[in-house]
Order: sequence, then structure tokens, then C-alpha cells
Amino acid sequence: MPEPGMEIEARPAGDVNLFGATGADMIVAAKAMADPLADLIKEQKLFTLVHGKAHVHLEGWQTLGAMLPNAVTAVIVGEPIPIYKDTDQEQHKLWGYRAYAEARLLDGRVVGAAWSECTRDEDARKPWPKAPPHALLGMAQTRAMARALKGPLGWVMKLAGYEPTPAEEMDAAQVVVDGAPAEITWGDGPEAEHLQALYRAANASDPIAWSPAKVRARLASIQTEEELAALAVELTEWLDENGVDGSF
Repeated sequence: MPEPGMEIEARPAGDVNLFGATGADMIVAAKAMADPLADLIKEQKLFTLVHGKAHVHLEGWQTLGAMLPNAVTAVIVGEPIPIYKDTDQEQHKLWGYRAYAEARLLDGRVVGAAWSECTRDEDARKPWPKAPPHALLGMAQTRAMARALKGPLGWVMKLAGYEPTPAEEMDAAQVVVDGAPAEITWGDGPEAEHLQALYRAANASDPIAWSPAKVRARLASIQTEEELAALAVELTEWLDENGVDGSF
């Protein structure tokens, strides 16, 4: 196991391909995997929104690893390292943990690795300042496992429409859980309020498909009132097909 702070290099994996394909066939295989993965993550709510972008939890990364023809799993290697901090009141107070994980094939070959940690001086809105030692240890391990899987699999997660940075690494101060979706400028026409209501309903139901960034990009390409009306029809039909109430 490398020392903390050292550059991590996975051991040679030999002639290995995680997708059982090469070249363009590998891209086709990854795309075919991305769609059902995206559906599962959405259905099971295995993501957290941060500034409108979806970051996947460890369980989602583990699912992706298990889907591969050459399955990849993350394991903790070695003993987690306790982190101590000196204080005026108490010397050598336990401050957190650092853990090391490897992403391995079933035969033990390593395809990714990462160090990560969890300490009490993280954002006060997280539970860490007063968390028991086992919680700090657990999160350090969870972060290390997710980050180890990100190395070989991050690009596939991006194909599925999610951010390649695991959710556990994001700052709690950035997380948007129950906040209303961002306002969209629909213009000054009589349909503006109606469109905003439809968008809010669609965004609340599927924040990935109807993210503010995607809707703004779509609006930027609209040049006529007919195109705007077509988007309203698309929103309405999507809400109906998914059983979402778009009334206001």
C-alpha cells in the first residue's frame, strides 16, 4: 500500500479490457450499458444534486462495476490511518481517518486506486464535527472506494448523464435537496407563467432530463414562437406520459 500523498499507480493489469471489446465496439458497449444504469440510478435515487448537477453515490458506482463483463469491485486495502489533532484542552484528539481503496477485477488485478479521508473540520452542516469515530471511519472508506471506481469508470458514468465526481466527495454546503428549481427566462409572452409551471413539474420529477442547463441550452436555439409552443407541447406530453401533475 502506498504512503499517503504518494502518486498512486495501479499494478499492471495485463491484457485486460473491462468491456470485453475494443475500439468502436467498446464505445458501443459502454453506451448500451449507460442507459439502463441511468434509469436505475434515477429510480433508486442513488444521486445527490449539487448546483443542479447529479453526483452518484457509492451504490451507483458499485452497480456500474458489477454490470461490466469483467466485473470491477472496490475493496479497502490495509488498516485505515487515524488522524490526530492537538488542542489546548486535549492532546492528540482523534480528528478523522484516512483510507485507501483499490478497484479490482475478480481475479485480483488492480485497475484503479485512491486515498481519501474524513475529518471533523469539514463543513459544520455535515455531521462530522460531533460524529462518533466509526462514522468518520466509514465515510473515509466510502469515499476511497467511490474514488477508486471513478478512475476506470468515470467516463461511463458521464455517458449515463451523471457527473464523474462521486456524491460523497461533494461539500454539503453545495448540496441542493429540497430547493426549488432555478427560474428560467421564458420571455414576456402570456405563455411564460404556464411554461415555468410545466418546467418546474418536469424538473421536480426528473432533474436530469429537465435540468436548468439543458432547458436553457434548448431555449437558446429557439427563434420563433412556433418553436416555443412546440417545446410547451413536448413538456405537456412528457408530463402526461410520466403521470406528473403540471397544473399551477
